[in-house]
Amino acid sequence: MHVVVSRLKRRLERAASNRLLRGPLSVEIADRGVAGAFRNNSPMSSGVPVQYFQSIIAAQLAVAGALLFQVRFFDTSNGKSGAQVDPRLRLVLVVVIAATLFVSLEAMREGWGSAAAALVAGGLALSVLPILLRVLPPLTRDIETHKRDPHLWVTVFALILYFAIVTIVVLIR
Repeated sequence: MHVVVSRLKRRLERAASNRLLRGPLSVEIADRGVAGAFRNNSPMSSGVPVQYFQSIIAAQLAVAGALLFQVRFFDTSNGKSGAQVDPRLRLVLVVVIAATLFVSLEAMREGWGSAAAALVAGGLALSVLPILLRVLPPLTRDIETHKRDPHLWVTVFALILYFAIVTIVVLIR
């Protein structure tokens, strides 16, 4: 096997020196040598490190755990122990979380670039939104008094600020 590789290496070097090979391969052979020209490039040659997508996956798993606890995802009892979450909202959360995780995994495997990084950052930001809304004053009116919370402006300002920060982070390349 070693003999075959060394013969191939000699032939390619001779061809590159004689300018028989034209195009990007001859440039790569001239720049990096024969072994470097045929070495597999790293999947993240697009400029986005694998660690970015790994961090998104870790943060997404933490958010998923918090959301599953918050919306009582696994609680199927029919008792009225609290406000029930709409099943469509549960489905949307599952789709966003799963899409973010699988796009991150595929981006690591295939070497997708900044577009995938922006997509998974947006997915993470979207999945954090229900937690943020739970912490802030409610946007809806009170059932008994039909009045809005006096601190509604805090929620509106926080949401505008949140979307502005997310937009800036996603658009930074």
